[in-house]
Amino acid sequence: MRFILVLLMISILAGCGESRTVQKEPGDDPGILSCPEYNIKGQPLEEVPEEEMEQYDLSSDMLMEEMGEKKAKETRIQLKRKETFQAALEQEGVSLDDLMTLGGMLVADTSIVVQLKEDLPGEEREAVHRAIEQVRETYNEEAVIIDEVPISQEEKRQRVTEVMDTLKEHEAIGAKLSSVGSCGGGSMDIEAGFLEELEEEEIDVVRSSFDFKVYTKVAASETSGYVTEVEEGRMLIDFTWFSSAPPDVEVGDFATVTHGAVAESFPAQSSAYKTKIREARHLGEAEKTDREVVREALASGGESPLNVTEVTYEPDQDEWSITISKGVMNNDEKETVTIAD
Repeated sequence: MRFILVLLMISILAGCGESRTVQKEPGDDPGILSCPEYNIKGQPLEEVPEEEMEQYDLSSDMLMEEMGEKKAKETRIQLKRKETFQAALEQEGVSLDDLMTLGGMLVADTSIVVQLKEDLPGEEREAVHRAIEQVRETYNEEAVIIDEVPISQEEKRQRVTEVMDTLKEHEAIGAKLSSVGSCGGGSMDIEAGFLEELEEEEIDVVRSSFDFKVYTKVAASETSGYVTEVEEGRMLIDFTWFSSAPPDVEVGDFATVTHGAVAESFPAQSSAYKTKIREARHLGEAEKTDREVVREALASGGESPLNVTEVTYEPDQDEWSITISKGVMNNDEKETVTIAD
């Protein structure tokens, strides 16, 4: 937060919320085991044969308007190819749910990527291969790409659950745990995210608790702004309810919250890992503090949820101006409240 003194106006800009991700790079730090890259290149749109393009309904529609022409065309082709592949699988007695236990499926550019376990029995492998050949004959060879993988998507899901449940049981590690998921895309590797670096003994626990490798990253988000509401151990900042609020937090405090994932809703939801409350500030010759005037403004600001987006003090008029936003549900309607010092 930066304070600006310009002639007769002192202003604080706050409440917009700032999220940033801090991720350590692999190297000498023994606690970091970064995910390997997973890159699968599919068939680019411009390489789809012209005669094949005639099979797709690529006319302008809402999808085209929302996604843009290129992305909309890619999506149309993906959907058509997936539809053909699903029908071919069903002829072989294989459902999409079955495929998730045999490997998995994703898309890359316009191609379908079919993942097959390296140790998949011949009979099941042959059934999927026959379905793949039907799609390739209908479209072209690059319409389907085969990726050999060590485990299936279903087994990956089970590993994610196992890692999450195991690490949560450890008091110190569980408190730092931010997320558990895959390394992204179609990767079968598992990654655990933490809100701060682990101690050496904690690293040993993560590495010794599973019979598969768990990649790690240190990542946290920060949100800063004025607290506009407090209730039952929660605080509202920048249209986000944070649980695990410190017991001494009050409406009007300016806080910086370190947190993990945010559940998208209105207001959004998250859990505070660490909260730093800034001391209330006097600006210039003002007698009141920013905390006091924010409280006064919120008292007349209307129904919650509210967010304070700007606080200014004008010495020549000896008054404060507090801008309050009512959020996206009200078309981001804003109101400026004036408070005498």
